[in-house]
Amino acid sequence: MSNHDFSIPQRQSVKGIIIIFGFQLFKFLRQSFALIFLAIFSFVRKGDVFGMSFTQIILITILVLVIFLITSVVRYLYFKFYISGEGFHLDTGLINKERTVIPRSKIQNIHIKQNVLQQLINVVAFSIETAGDNKSEIEIKALDRATALAMKKSLLSQKISDETVSEKEDEIYFKVSFKKLLLEGVGQNHLKSMAIILAFISGIYFQIKDIIEGASLEDQLLNDVTGNVDYSSFFSVILFNTIILVGFLVLAFLFSLVKTIIVNYNLQVIEHNQTIEISKGLLNKISVNLNPSRIQNIIITHNRIKRYFGLYTLEAKQAMTDQKKAQNLSIIALSKEQINYLTQKLYQEFVVIDEKFKPSFYFIRIKIIQSVLILIGLNIGMFFSELINLWVLNILLIPVLYFFVITTYRKANYGVNDDFLMVESGFIETKTQIVQHHKIQSVEMYQSYFMKRRGVASLYIYNASGNVTLKYIQESIARQVHNFLLYKVETTDKNWM
Repeated sequence: MSNHDFSIPQRQSVKGIIIIFGFQLFKFLRQSFALIFLAIFSFVRKGDVFGMSFTQIILITILVLVIFLITSVVRYLYFKFYISGEGFHLDTGLINKERTVIPRSKIQNIHIKQNVLQQLINVVAFSIETAGDNKSEIEIKALDRATALAMKKSLLSQKISDETVSEKEDEIYFKVSFKKLLLEGVGQNHLKSMAIILAFISGIYFQIKDIIEGASLEDQLLNDVTGNVDYSSFFSVILFNTIILVGFLVLAFLFSLVKTIIVNYNLQVIEHNQTIEISKGLLNKISVNLNPSRIQNIIITHNRIKRYFGLYTLEAKQAMTDQKKAQNLSIIALSKEQINYLTQKLYQEFVVIDEKFKPSFYFIRIKIIQSVLILIGLNIGMFFSELINLWVLNILLIPVLYFFVITTYRKANYGVNDDFLMVESGFIETKTQIVQHHKIQSVEMYQSYFMKRRGVASLYIYNASGNVTLKYIQESIARQVHNFLLYKVETTDKNWM
């Protein structure tokens, strides 16, 4: 039995001062990256920073740290919380006082997390998430784990059935092995990782671009990288670009592998009577419960490599807008049998939909048009960048785009039964979305002028976590599905949450 009395206003752990100080310092360093880079560069080149001596720099740094420490102490002292019959209460602020009240019925989920600093000082972050608005989250940055677990149970005790909160011993249903983590990393979408790396490099470059140009470093860097490349030779151009491409692919592969291991380290799926708890993470540990009543969609993904290894990913989507938090609700490296079991656990009435339908051939026409536009755009880009000799790449691009059209059509399927809608799609990955009818909030049928002439339509099905789309299906079938889903929504007596 817990001896915690949450009806009395209380502060977080005194270690929270360290956490608040660390968060403020990290935020300052991130926002001032370009300025700090310029200061270091100036110090290395001239021996001073904007005309200030080393002693003055040290004094200014100490002053900034003291200000951060004072504000951290003030935030700690004027941050109190308690639980009443209404729900969770939070009082903050010294001059501008603010009181936030979250009713129990509005609580979407409760996360218990640990970043590196919190692991070092042995505290956890406790965050309460409500549906829809990502600004509605409340976070307590420093609690001991026992207090956090007791408060989580206290807040959820009136939201779920007595069976769920009974003292039955928890069972670890799934724990990922390091081998499966490695295989999952190998099977990631490395093109996506490459795009993230390029975006990161571009962001850094544009932050320090003026500094590089001012110091005449840009030409020097380009000469160091490309000085030995003979652009008059077509073979040299191909070789140089191939080396760059292979280098980025290797970097993307390592990025995917390391990210998968760090995010999903020690992944465990803990089975309770009616809920599932996900625990994972190396640098940022998280623990979150999946309650079937709160789940809006289930998404199952795999690709050719993962399917060869027998690995599938299950993601549960709740009523949230923050995609970063949505990643915490995914379970990787599952077998097909485990996917089926967990789907049945979260959707107890789920029955596999065997009868599937495909979109109209208008779908293929649209994909061909998109592919032709991509091909034209790439060729125009190569023309204006004076890389006309690379026109031979069309020999590779045309089969790839053809494969794109055929694959996306082959993977485009949908099915409907009395309780569920299932939609499959994808190119590199195959994504299967499963939606319960009573969680649907609206259904929209869309037809452009050209679609109407061809007798096709698209359906957009909305719920609290986003939308699911049935693209380019026959108009008569679209109306039947549209009317059927609206009928199921209007006649159900089940709550959407």
